[in-house]
Order: sequence, then C-alpha cells, then structure tokens
Amino acid sequence: MTSPQDIAQLKEEILQLTRAELNPLREIYHYGDYDLQSFISWQPIVLIIGNYSAGKSTFINELVGENLQRTGQAPTDDCFTVITYQEKSGGLDIEERDGRVLLGDESLPFKRLKSQGERFLSHFRLKKIRADILKNLVLIDTPGMLDSISEKDRGYNYQEVIGELASLADLVILLFDAHKAGTVRESYHSLRTTLPEATMEDRVLFALNRVDECQNMDDLIRVHGALCWNLSQMTGRKDIPLIYLMFSPPEGDQQLSLVRDPVLKSYLQEIAYQKQEVIHQILDVPRKRMDHLVTYLEVHCQRIYQYICAYEQWMVFNRQARYALSQWCTLGMLMILGGGGWLLLAASTPHPLSWTASTIMALGGVVMIRAWLMRKFFRGSKLFFINHLDKFVTMQSQYEKDHWQITAPQIKQLLLTQTGQLPERKLVRLHKNDMATVIQRVAYLRGHIAGLSPQKTQYIRGETMTISTSTHATLAPGAEPNLAVVAPGETTPMPAGATPVPAGDAKMTKIIDQQIHLLDQEQSSESIG
Repeated sequence: MTSPQDIAQLKEEILQLTRAELNPLREIYHYGDYDLQSFISWQPIVLIIGNYSAGKSTFINELVGENLQRTGQAPTDDCFTVITYQEKSGGLDIEERDGRVLLGDESLPFKRLKSQGERFLSHFRLKKIRADILKNLVLIDTPGMLDSISEKDRGYNYQEVIGELASLADLVILLFDAHKAGTVRESYHSLRTTLPEATMEDRVLFALNRVDECQNMDDLIRVHGALCWNLSQMTGRKDIPLIYLMFSPPEGDQQLSLVRDPVLKSYLQEIAYQKQEVIHQILDVPRKRMDHLVTYLEVHCQRIYQYICAYEQWMVFNRQARYALSQWCTLGMLMILGGGGWLLLAASTPHPLSWTASTIMALGGVVMIRAWLMRKFFRGSKLFFINHLDKFVTMQSQYEKDHWQITAPQIKQLLLTQTGQLPERKLVRLHKNDMATVIQRVAYLRGHIAGLSPQKTQYIRGETMTISTSTHATLAPGAEPNLAVVAPGETTPMPAGATPVPAGDAKMTKIIDQQIHLLDQEQSSESIG
C-alpha cells in the first residue's frame, strides 16, 4: 500500500526536477516567459465552460452549497472567476477579491494572463468560500460563449484565455443547454481548435444540462442526437464522446412535478446517477493530478529538447556555411597573390609563362567574386535555415511530430531574434545530454506512479495525498458502505441496499457531503486497520 509520504516524495521529486533542470534551460533557450514549477505547486483545477444559460453558475452553486454565482436565462456573468477554499472560519461567508491578486502572485500559474491587458483584468476575479469540495481543488467559472459578438468586442482574446486556463486545468467540463443543442461560434472554435491545442482529450468532459426542461421523451432524444451530431462534426472524431445528462430541478421538487410526461419523468429518475458520476469525476481530480504532473513534465521536457536540437542544427549549418565561405575567400586570395607574383616576375625578366599567371589572377578574381556573392547569400542564411527548418530537424515518431507542430513556430521566432544570446556549441551538447537524462528520469517516474496502489483511488488531503476508495453511488439511509476496491477508471456496481438519489433529493451539497463522509469513513477504517 502506498503511504502519503510516498506521494509527497514523488511530488517533491517532480518539483526538484523542474526547479533544478527545466527552469534553468527554459531561461537559457527562452522557452516561454513563465515559471514551470508554479503549475506544480498549486492545487488541481476544474475549468467549467459552455454556452450562455447552459447552467454553469447553477452547477457551481450546487457544488459549493451557496448562491455564489449569479444565474439566469440570459448571460448574467461576464467574468472569469477563480473559486477557492476560504480558510478563515469567521468573517464573511464569501470573500471576493480582484483578480490582480492572482496575477500578482509569482507562485501561481496565472502570470501569462497579464498579456491580455486591462480589459481582461477587469473581468477576472477571485472568490473564496468555505465549502468542503474546495479543500482539495479549485473551480474556475467562465463567461458563457456567445454567437452575437466578436472577440474584439470583448476587449481581450477570449479563445486565448480559455486555452491558457484549459492548459492549467486537470478537468474541463463543457456544458451544453438542452434548449440550444447546437453550438455557437465561440464554442465551435473552442472545440475545434482551442481545447485540442491546450489540453488532452481525456481531460474534457461533455454534459448536456437542463434535460428536465425537455417537453417529452422524443424531445430529449432529438436534443441528444443533435448534440451528438454537432460534436462529431466539430471535434473531427469518428467516435462520439460520452455525453452526461444532467438536470437541477427546483429545490424541494421531489417528484419532478414540472415534468409532465410520465415516460420522461421515469427516465430522468433513472439517469439521476449520471450527475453523481460527474461529481465523482470532480472529486477524482486530485488523484489524477499526479499523472497530470508527470505528463506536464514530460511535455515540457520534450519541447525544450526540441528547442535544443533545433539550435544545435542551426549552429552546425551556420558553421558549415562560414567554413565554406572562408575556403572560397582563402582560395581566391591565394590565386590572386600567386598570379600577381608571377606577373611581377615576368615583368622584370621575360618569362614564357606570363600568360599562365594572368590566367591564375583572373580565376582568382572570379573566385573572389563568388565568395562575395556567397557572403551576400549567407547574410540571409538564417532566413534560409528558418524557412527550411523542418528539413534540418527531423522528427522520428508521431509523438515528436505532434509537439513539433507547436514548438516549430516558437523556435523560428527565437532563431530570428535571439540567436546571439544562446549558449556556445559545447554547452548546447551538454544541455542536450542533460535533457535526455531528464526525459529518462521522467519515464521512470511515469512507470513508478502507474504502479502505485492500482486498486486504490488516492485523494489529496492538505499538502499530501491520502488513500481512499472511490464509489459511484450514494448510500441509502442506513445502508452499510460497500468497501470493495476497484481499479481506477472502472465503475463500481451499485452497492446492495443503495438506490440512485431521487430527482427531488438531487441537491448537490447533500450528495457531496455523503460522498466526502464515505471517503473519510473509509480513510478512518484504513488507519485503524
């Protein structure tokens, strides 16, 4: 069994590798303008995005158990809100701060968002609330995606902000409104370009919300089918991603009285567990955090390695170009000087080979002209190398090619502007060997983490991780918890005596309290054992 100390030691090793190896090389090769370890030091992040009126704010309010975010049918909140845990037990229930508090802290991973300017800063805020679910993770709410405005009207690049936050998030929940199963322009761009470039497919969760507002079962089927079709077209994937069906009936509506179709009402009661599965995905984010940290380290190691390889190839090309130029210049000078000597000798004493000397001088002049032309060409050799970079730096595997598509434009800009600030060739070779060693170390960490307690789900508690078993159902009153363990990613069967939470009892705080209580109960039983 893996102890919390083992997990803490692994996290510290990841931090040490980043601090001692990656960050110095990042600065030397101008790889980005942010500290790589800031992402590792902070808590897991859950990013919630979607069309306007898709129920994002309502879902967050249910998660934290308070009316934290404004809700409504029309767009009601145009801010990016980072929601964290409030440590203080007294004072205000909800503490709200300007988002500059986050941007000004160098230890947090939001420094890159400063480039969006003052207009964005006025739409970026921090909220703190004392909610159990926030002890181990951070929620980020986003403005609803719209179709009637352009990004310029926002005053900042919305897609860039979404991309930056998605690259930091351990889970991205994309909510759709049952009233608008189609997608608007901004959500299309997010699904097609922004999210695939910023994060992994397995970190994006799709949910069709407010399904209890459908008129009947046929209406729900059409809405779900339309969304499946739209997603298959936008994502470019042949397989349709899993779409969770969610709803939040008014508090106290235990019998779904607003749903008039009995078939739809019965079906909604059957699928109430899907919302719980979404909650489990959120609660499981801290466990997945360790895998994500290693992936984060692996990605940046690969990209920095490509930076080093590209610069090494530039140095080889530049050295060969200069060597060829010096050879031609030397040859031309020797021929001119040699021919001149022959002509001087022939002038003082007639010599039958004077015409040979003249020929040699003429050829020397031709060589010098060639060398001059080569010099003119090699002044633009950097542009030639940059334009043909893909031919000089070859990628072997598809994995390397995928990263190269992202790093190549950045490397070209680096070579164009800052080659004079890069290290010497000997240091480049040393850095390349060091990075190859780090990549091997990361591969070892990947295998080590994959072998840690495969039958357990691990949750972060405070600064470290503790071990707890994950279930996928809420216990019925008086039922004993089923402590059967399952491998991560598998779904546990419904425990004996347990029933899905009825639609009327779907108040999120109750579900979360029950699940956290179960996790704490199992942790307590393990410590006693």
